[in-house]
Amino acid sequence: MARTVELLLDEALDAEVRRVWGVLEAAGLPSQALHPHETNRPHLTLGVANELVAGGEAELGRALRRLPVRLRLDGLVVFGGRRRTLAWLVTPSPALVDLHAGVAQALAAYAPAPSPQHLPGRWTPHVTLASRLEPQERAAALDALDGLRPAEGTTAAARSYDTATRTVVPLG
Repeated sequence: MARTVELLLDEALDAEVRRVWGVLEAAGLPSQALHPHETNRPHLTLGVANELVAGGEAELGRALRRLPVRLRLDGLVVFGGRRRTLAWLVTPSPALVDLHAGVAQALAAYAPAPSPQHLPGRWTPHVTLASRLEPQERAAALDALDGLRPAEGTTAAARSYDTATRTVVPLG
């Protein structure tokens, strides 16, 4: 069980990420396009914690007052162990780094055990394109996205996703 803090993308950037999801799907590869849940949409995760204690959502809202921020997606990265995740890297602009630091500070105060991989200095900002890639699919996915051009836009909003209830709550 976990609660996330996620940035949603503006309409044009969301559409571009979905287009890339479609390229992977059309190639017969795993893609976030195949994730059927109604809450599935392109996003950038700023933090994850087991839970938010009372006052946490309000404090996160204060940290998220810095929205919107510009985003640039540029380059691919593969995360994980044997079954890996393919993601589009987000260039960490000063505004995004400041926003992330504010969210991390709010989580440190209002969330027991925030995810260490999302702490400042360890966080790799990205938008997930595909998960659970088998080793042979990884190379095929990178080939399918060869020549992927950078994409730019802004954040549209923020939300928290609850993995236990599979629901979202708007933030900020």
